[in-house]
Amino acid sequence: MSRVHRTIPALFLSLIFYSLFSGSLRADSPFDGKIIQSIEIQSDGPLNDISYTDLFNLMELREGESYSASQAERSIQRLFSTELFHDVQVSIESVGDRVRVKILLIRRYLIREIKLKGDVKLNRKLLRRELAIRSGEAYSPEAVEKTLARMGELYRRHGYYRTRIQPRFELHHPTARLSLTFQIEAGDQELVNQLDLHVEGDLSEEQLISLIKTREGKPFSRV
Repeated sequence: MSRVHRTIPALFLSLIFYSLFSGSLRADSPFDGKIIQSIEIQSDGPLNDISYTDLFNLMELREGESYSASQAERSIQRLFSTELFHDVQVSIESVGDRVRVKILLIRRYLIREIKLKGDVKLNRKLLRRELAIRSGEAYSPEAVEKTLARMGELYRRHGYYRTRIQPRFELHHPTARLSLTFQIEAGDQELVNQLDLHVEGDLSEEQLISLIKTREGKPFSRV
């Protein structure tokens, strides 16, 4: 019996899952009680931040011992607790009266750097305040979407209503790091064509104009 680890190209992960893996982690698993013949760890790239020895030590499953779905579930939780993986999958294959355990690890990519490129127009420091994700943090699609919404609102508050912002990614597969670039096309700033004031009370139109920043022919801004 031997413990095996392999690196799996990311493009083939879905094919591998459906073609190689069978079995289930459900509570009434038919594999419970069968002896584990081998445990194989597969990953979508090099595991630079943890050794395979430490990975095996984290798991409750052991070669030569009986398989248990509950132990497999706890092993998944312990692997997730390292915060190194985006996904952990455990699948089982029957080998006669024994089972072969396969563990697939999908690494969590960390943000190496964040860039703002294109026709930015607004102050870059102002834009960076709207980032919902920071360098060194784990990549999160939700955080990127939140950043896009914040930046879009910032541009609208400054009179840019046709701004296009596209996130672009440059992956460094060996280290599980990525560079995130927000490609910005601010577009034209809307100008105030005509300013109509309806004055009530004691203020005159001239006094009201002196209190507001908006001017005809100038860029419209809500701030």
